[in-house]
Amino acid sequence: MFRTETLRTNLGASNQGAATSSDFAGIQSGLRANLGQTISTEFVESSPLIQGAVRRNVGVNSFANLVDVTTAGLQPGQVMFWQSPFWVPGNAIREVLTSNRTYYVRTDGSDSNSGLSDTSGGAFLTIQKAIDVVCSLDCTIYTPTIQLGDGTFTLASPIELKRFLGTNAVIKGNSSTPSNVVIQGSGDVIQGIGTKGCRWELRDFKLQSSTSSGSARALIFLSNADVDIYNLNFGAMAGGSFTSRHLNATKHSLARVMSSYTISGGANMHVLVETQALVDYRDAEPGGAVTVTLTGTPDFPAGSFWWAASKGQINCFAGGGGLSFSGTATGVRYNGYYQALILTNGGATTFPPGNVAGFLDATSVYA
Repeated sequence: MFRTETLRTNLGASNQGAATSSDFAGIQSGLRANLGQTISTEFVESSPLIQGAVRRNVGVNSFANLVDVTTAGLQPGQVMFWQSPFWVPGNAIREVLTSNRTYYVRTDGSDSNSGLSDTSGGAFLTIQKAIDVVCSLDCTIYTPTIQLGDGTFTLASPIELKRFLGTNAVIKGNSSTPSNVVIQGSGDVIQGIGTKGCRWELRDFKLQSSTSSGSARALIFLSNADVDIYNLNFGAMAGGSFTSRHLNATKHSLARVMSSYTISGGANMHVLVETQALVDYRDAEPGGAVTVTLTGTPDFPAGSFWWAASKGQINCFAGGGGLSFSGTATGVRYNGYYQALILTNGGATTFPPGNVAGFLDATSVYA
């Protein structure tokens, strides 16, 4: 629903005119205004959302000269304001959620649909369309969820996570079989910039990229992004030398790994964290068990499984009901440069997957 309130205004000078109430779909009470100067007359407003013509008095010291102003082209929640000598559309009023809401995205959907039903005639076609709609809402205390149908979503450009008015939003696929929902990039797949303060949850799907050169990062979080990760499947990231990564957090971003997940394909690095960003495996606390399952012996040839640099930090709790690994990988286990911290809370230097010993410069710590 929209905000319910009455807006009354008198824009005239020395105005004695009466103002009458009008019904606005989307405002649910009246917008009252008198725009005459030193006149006594009524201003009447109606519309299709505003449902019809807008009438105003254009005379001075007059009861005549009532004219109609079209409301064609207005968007839901948008009203018109007088800016002499024309009526101009104002900004759309955000829809306010009063309960949790689900938007559906399917490979046979359409971005001209409402997104509110799980059918080809109701669902969106692209994930970005659903994100943009969520970001147009005032979510208050409620959670919008973007539910992805089974299939492969092939991207022309990276998905962009944006700020929204609320605290939590979810993008989810198939919780039983995440690999049934594939997000296929030709470079970077999902990126988030400046979302701190409103958290995106990413759940239950597979990420992979088919590019043969250039940057290919499954998840790239830049400059104060805030994301939680649940039950993902990281597939092959076929980027150029040193530029393909599964999870890249930088510039004060926070990525929290909140559940077990799978690695089914290789990259130059599994995790790269840099510039005072943090990748946190279940808040680095025991009792929040996370198992990372590696299938098919993925290779991390040009970088390492974990790479931390420039005060970047990786937190986990090795064993004891914390983080554990199932399966093997090839490549360097970890690298740390420029005051990096890899905090395993007592894990051995052989704890991260790989078959080559890790490396730290003199300023970095593995503990």
